[in-house]
Amino acid sequence: MVHLKNGKRKICYLGLSRWPDGPGDPRVFQKQLPALVAAGYAVTALVTGSDKPYDLYGVRIKPFPWEGGLWSRCCYLGDVYRKALAEKADCYFFGNFELLPVAALLKWQTGTRLVYDSMEHFPDMMRVSRQAPVAIRPVLAFGVDLVERVFRRSMDLIITADEPTMDRFRRTRPSAVIFNFPPLHLLDGYDPALLGDLRRRYAGRRVITYVGSMGWDRGLREMAETMVLIKAKAPDVVLTLLGGWQFAQWRSEYEQLLDRLGVRDVVELCGTIPQTQLGAYLRIADIGLALLEESPKHEKNIATKQFDYMCCSVPVVANNLRPFREFLGQARAGTIIDQYVPDQIAEACLKLLKNPELRREMGENGRRMVEQRWNWQSQAHKLREAFVRMMPPSEPTAAS
Repeated sequence: MVHLKNGKRKICYLGLSRWPDGPGDPRVFQKQLPALVAAGYAVTALVTGSDKPYDLYGVRIKPFPWEGGLWSRCCYLGDVYRKALAEKADCYFFGNFELLPVAALLKWQTGTRLVYDSMEHFPDMMRVSRQAPVAIRPVLAFGVDLVERVFRRSMDLIITADEPTMDRFRRTRPSAVIFNFPPLHLLDGYDPALLGDLRRRYAGRRVITYVGSMGWDRGLREMAETMVLIKAKAPDVVLTLLGGWQFAQWRSEYEQLLDRLGVRDVVELCGTIPQTQLGAYLRIADIGLALLEESPKHEKNIATKQFDYMCCSVPVVANNLRPFREFLGQARAGTIIDQYVPDQIAEACLKLLKNPELRREMGENGRRMVEQRWNWQSQAHKLREAFVRMMPPSEPTAAS
């Protein structure tokens, strides 16, 4: 059944646990959905939130109170189904593995097309999830893997953000790897007045920064311990942490850790920074940190923070994981440490802080690669092509 809105086919994004200004969600709301609007589709997004409906980059955003972790979200699946069905969309697009059965039911009842964005290696994510007891993590990983394998055949298109995750799906359905590269126009379109304010705020200080989701598997403990070593040798250095916390308790625990280590005065918890402001915050940084816990998941999935830093000409210190070797190492845009320990992190940072010319060279290398290859504009074209092959944005006329 075709539902045309102003002559356009309708895509409905199901954003259970997603909100437009949430950590990790720029891939959806600042990149993918606007690209589909530009391709000629009418796009609506049903998301987590409490606001009234509003428009964002041409997308109609409809918030609903779908709050909580995985177990809580599963309680909302019936409500998601009913609200999705009421949208009468030609295509449902989603990135939550728990929505796979809901999507399959929508297809069985309406014949609609389905697009699954497996943006992370979800079974590996379950294996390292701190939201579940260690003993049941393997069971959760098996369950998620089973759900994806059972329902993947109902999908009309599967997309991922990296090649290793796509290896699980490639032979099942039409697929496309859409890398989560940065949008140049957003990171370059910051407010100059904000940049001026930030430069005045950090005048006389050197800034190391981290951008991304705030979780214990993102190197937060190692960053705090690193600042103990850096503070002893370079007390003018401050670490700014730009990102939202999954749980308020984690922030409280981290603040207690900073107090115990005596570095509360040189570590700033800035919270989630809107994408439109992120370019200004990164341009005051001397170094960007990309430190992820060593795990199968992080060996597969590509951390986007390295591209955000490179886009803003910030040299990077990262640990020795495949995605950092593949991109950061190729660009010669930073330092990759051999061991995931505070001593090596501090040594790499202090070396860069003492050498402005090396920082400038690495920053320019990174910016050049983002301008030439690793930018969202190239991926938006791939995304639009994949959707158009699956479903043209408007219904062909009889003459065609």
